[in-house]
Amino acid sequence: ENAEKADWDFNGHHLTAGTEMRLPMAIRGELDGDYTLKDYKSPSSFSADQTVREDSIYATTLRLSRALSPQSDLALHYAFTKNDSNLSVFDYTRHIYSLNYGWRF
Repeated sequence: ENAEKADWDFNGHHLTAGTEMRLPMAIRGELDGDYTLKDYKSPSSFSADQTVREDSIYATTLRLSRALSPQSDLALHYAFTKNDSNLSVFDYTRHIYSLNYGWRF
């Protein structure tokens, strides 16, 4: 990534792994996991003592889908993200749930 300001300029490493499986009742399951390490290059303007920010980001997604017809499917999707930063202002946990209907033509 290319950022303009020093607060957002970092070197990062990313690892991802996933699997896909067929489940009973013609359900397809997908599970993915990601790990990202971000080492920021400059002291953060959000830190009083000029600490250089480091973030570890953990993400997991789970998707269960089933074809309803040759052109459509229904999917239940869950996404989890945890940002673990050495600066607490950047710590967060996020859960996203969705129900998706797809139609192909």
